[in-house]
Amino acid sequence: MRMLVLLAVLSLPAAGAELRAQLFSVHESSEIEPLVTGDADYRAAHGHLREQRVGETIFWPVVVEGYRTARGGMNVEAVFRFVSPKGKELMRGRYKPILRGDPRLPGTVVLVPVLKLTAEPRDPPGVYKVQVKVRDNLAQKSVDAEQTIELVL
Repeated sequence: MRMLVLLAVLSLPAAGAELRAQLFSVHESSEIEPLVTGDADYRAAHGHLREQRVGETIFWPVVVEGYRTARGGMNVEAVFRFVSPKGKELMRGRYKPILRGDPRLPGTVVLVPVLKLTAEPRDPPGVYKVQVKVRDNLAQKSVDAEQTIELVL
């Protein structure tokens, strides 16, 4: 798998709620913003791809809510894991996201960079896992999110 990162639209932090992270899978970067601005019903119905074909690129945005702020800022980090159908860890990356406020959506951010994976001909078919652990260092809390996707030939 070829792995790249992409910058995305972000939103303004707010304090007080329970830390939540949702991992989504989409074909186009333009599909990310509606996942942030949409309600829970929209998020439940969109952003959950089940299959990927060789040569196809999938974006993996993480939407985080309920993080703590201090002096208008936040301290959030994420660890991504990409796991093969045989359980082998193919990629592990720690990210200290770049965050910027958007007053339209207090308390919600998309972690940047956004993971972008492209299936290559040498990748074996099967079900892959994409996992993320998001840590709010101010609140001293972590949350996990995971999705699977099947590489089909």
